[in-house]
Parts: sequence; C-alpha cells; structure tokens
Amino acid sequence: MLRFVASKASEWPFSGSIVCHNVTGHVQELHLRSFPPVDDDGFMSNNEWQTQLEAYEKSIFGGKINPSLLDLKHLIYLDLSYNNFNGTQIPKFLGSMKRLRYLNLSNARFGGVIPHQLGNLSNLHYLNLGDINLYVMNLQWLSGLPLLQHLDMSFVNLSQASDWLPDINKLPSLLELRMSGCYLSGSTPSTPSINFSSLVTLDLSYNHFENTSNILWVFGLHNLVSLDLSGNQFQGPIPIDLQNMTSLRHLDLSWNIFNSSIPNWLYNFSHLEFLNLYYNHLQGTISSSIENLTSAISIDLSYNELGGKVPRSLGPIPESIGNLSSLRFLYLDGILDTVPHSFWNLSSQFSYLNFSHNRIYGEIPNIPVILSTDSAVLDMSSNNFTAYLHGLDIDFQAWGFSTFAQIISMVTSQKGTRYMSVPFGSALFVIKGKQQYYMSVPFESVLLVIKGKFLEYSTTLQLVKFLKVCQDVLSHLNLSNNHLTGRIPSSTQLQSLDASSFVGNNLFGPPLCNNCTIDYVKPNTENERSKDFGGLEVDWFYVSMALGFVVGFWVV
Repeated sequence: MLRFVASKASEWPFSGSIVCHNVTGHVQELHLRSFPPVDDDGFMSNNEWQTQLEAYEKSIFGGKINPSLLDLKHLIYLDLSYNNFNGTQIPKFLGSMKRLRYLNLSNARFGGVIPHQLGNLSNLHYLNLGDINLYVMNLQWLSGLPLLQHLDMSFVNLSQASDWLPDINKLPSLLELRMSGCYLSGSTPSTPSINFSSLVTLDLSYNHFENTSNILWVFGLHNLVSLDLSGNQFQGPIPIDLQNMTSLRHLDLSWNIFNSSIPNWLYNFSHLEFLNLYYNHLQGTISSSIENLTSAISIDLSYNELGGKVPRSLGPIPESIGNLSSLRFLYLDGILDTVPHSFWNLSSQFSYLNFSHNRIYGEIPNIPVILSTDSAVLDMSSNNFTAYLHGLDIDFQAWGFSTFAQIISMVTSQKGTRYMSVPFGSALFVIKGKQQYYMSVPFESVLLVIKGKFLEYSTTLQLVKFLKVCQDVLSHLNLSNNHLTGRIPSSTQLQSLDASSFVGNNLFGPPLCNNCTIDYVKPNTENERSKDFGGLEVDWFYVSMALGFVVGFWVV
C-alpha cells in the first residue's frame, strides 16, 4: 500500500498524505481524498474548470482495495472520499480495522449494499458513507458504534430501512446527523424516547416528508444549533413546535410548500445567524420585529408571496462594505439607499455585480472596477441615480465578442447595464431611435462615425466583425434631443463641436454655455420602467472608444 501511494504520487498530481507515529513510525493516518473541481460562485471559466477536472482525473484512486491494507494494524484514520471505485462494493474486511476512529468513504463511487461488518468498528467517532449508489436493508449494525459522534449517510437509499430512527437512537454520543436525500418519507417509526440530547446538527433535507407531524421528535431537540429541513414537501404553516428551539443558529426551511405568514415568534431567535425561507408560498408582510434577529448574517426570503415594504430597520448598505477586499459576487435587491463611497474603492476581482431593479440613488463616482473574467456581469439598470455618471473603463477584448451584433445580443438578452471601453480608435457607436426613460431604444440600425465617414448598418448589422479605425480626431458627434443630464466632459475635442450637437437635453457646460449649475435631489421612490420596443429593452448602453478621453453622461 505504501509503495502504491508513493508510485502514484510520483507520476501524477497527488493531494493525499500519510501520517506516521513520530516515535514508532507506524502508519496511523491515510489521507487519500481527491478534490474534484468546485465552482462556488458559478463564475469559473471553462478553461479553469477543465484544468481542475484534468488534475482531478489524474489524482483519483480506483480499482479494487487490496486486503493488504489490513497490514496497517495501527491505522486510526482512513479517508478515501471523492475517488472512483467504479461501483464495487465496500470491502467487508474494513470491518476488521477495529482501531479506526475516522472512516470517510463518501462520493468514492462505491456501489451496492453497505456491509454490516462496519458495525464492528467500535472505536469509530466519524463515519461518512454518503454516496448515491449505496443502499441498506437496515441500520441495526449501527448499535455496535457506541462512540460515534458524526454520521453522514447523505443520498444513501434508506427506503427499506423501516426502523432507521430506533436504530440511530442507539447512538448516545451522536453530535451530527446528516441524512439528506435518503428517500425517507411518511411517519417515522415510533420510539419511546429520543436519546439525542447531545445532537447539535441535523440534516433531513431533500427527503419526501409531507407533514411536520411526521417528524415531531425533531422539535424536542432543544440543543440543536443547525436544522435543515429544506427540499421536502412540508405544507401549511411554519410549525409552531419550532418556537422552543431558540438555540438554533442555522435554520433552513427552503424549497417546501409552507404557505403561512412568517410567525412573530421566529423574530425572537436572537442567536439565529442563517435563516433560509427561500422558495415557499409565504404570505403577508415582513414585520419590523425582524430587527430582533441581531445575530443574523444571512436572511433569504426570496421567491415567496410576501408583500409590503422591507422594514427600514434592516439598515442601509453599510460603509464597511468597502472592507470586503475579496468580494467577487454581489447581488442587492429591494434597496432604497445610496451606495457608500467606500464600495467603489474595492478591488477589481468582481465576477458579478447586480444592483438592478432597486431604488438606489445618488452619485456614482469615477469607478475603478474592472470586470476581468470572461463571464463577468455588471448590472445597475432600473434604479434612481440622479447624479453625474463619470467615466468607466472595462476591458472588452477579454469578453470574446466576434461581431458587434453579439454585443447588442448580450445587452438586450441581459437587459442590464454594460459599459465597455474598446481599443478600436476614434469611433462612436450611435444607436438610432428615440430614447425613452432609461434609454430604452429600438435597435433599428447602428450608425458608425469613423474618421468623418458615416456608415449605417441595419439589416447587415450582424455582418460587422471588425472595425479598422485610425487614431484621429473626433469629427462628428450628435447627441441632440435625448434625455442626457449633466456636465459635458472637458475635452478640447468636445468643446470644438457645434452646440447643436447637444441641444434638447439637460446638459450644461461648453459649448452650450460657460457658467451653468445644476442640482440633484433624492428621487421619487416610484421606479418607472421603460417601454419595450420590439421585444428589445436596453436600460443604458454606452460604448466609449479609447480616444484619450471617456465620454460620461447620466441618462434619466
């Protein structure tokens, strides 16, 4: 076994380790877990994913486990998770390794029935068998594991283990029980008394429970810190039996069919840090008592039927958001506030910024943010900004557009804000059509002004693949009769243009006039939406060319 591990480690990427006793040299721990690619935020590029996948496939173990493993008589820790044993059965001889305290065989693609011989591992503290290809006829063998503290059987088929609860109830030391996706349903087997006084984590998610009366024993576990009942078919009101479980820090009731209002007693869970009620049929309003959840880090009430105003007691966007230097993913919803200035000083590692369809108002400063990944998203559309919009440079070449039509397709399909600074030289894209509120325009055609020449693309727009543009002076710009607001950016080229290019807007400054002032106020909180032209809606669309300046106007 040791030679096998050393050989594999020398030929392929290997993330495992072997721990030996520092005096006797006996092998005590085998950490042979492989690490599949993980895309936590959903924005890993295809190249990154493929690279991680290839490394994972080279590092996994497979085949048949040799009984010579029994020669490691001092082994107390064995982790074979996330390997590929091609559906072979878990070896029965593992039940002879009675010194084991930690055994993790999860997601290793074992198959078939779990051998009852594992019940001989009387020193076991941790057991993880989670795998979708495994099943059991019963769990009686668990009674031989009196020291077990952590049991994870997620996705193991327990549909035939009718006495699963009485069998697990024989584990007096259990701290953590995870039985997600185990095909549990209906009434749980009757048990005279539940002996889970030490249990702090319980996961019964993604089973087939329909009525909370089927799991009444759960509500007597007053020491629980984490309870996950998501992904079942619970109906009716959120069970009042939960109200005495005030030690909870994590409560997940998402993906059920609860259809009551949010009960007032839930707002008294002062220790609750994570509350997930996502995707139910909850009704009514959100009480101002939600401010009593003083320990809350995450509250998800989305995809319900709640109405009314979000309580102001939830507070504004904190100034401390500017300290989140590693932030890559941000989604804001239901916000009536300004964006703190500290936010715009964050690093340029964002993959996803979505402020759309809020009521955010105030000034957007010169934004240094660069969306650098090939799947980056910036959406600040449908808000109530009323100040000037300054220049914003975003690397456009890395986004992989081969035609100009792809840009328009991206903008219209996402219906969001896209700002791009493209190194094509001195050219300006002018989108024809009357601009309505939030600059929703029909894409009848696109007028390209290149070195004084007017090129109009309408039906042939999709054929535009490359624009060869020289670095020259801007010769023509017409922004008249739109809804642009703000000071005309200082530029010797802009000031040299005729004032008629800017009339019919709320613009000021040369060449319109030399001394003008304009104020902005907090907007009306009614957020009007623009009309849709021909099924295409673009809230704002601005393309600036690398000409030595960036034109920045605010559109209202």
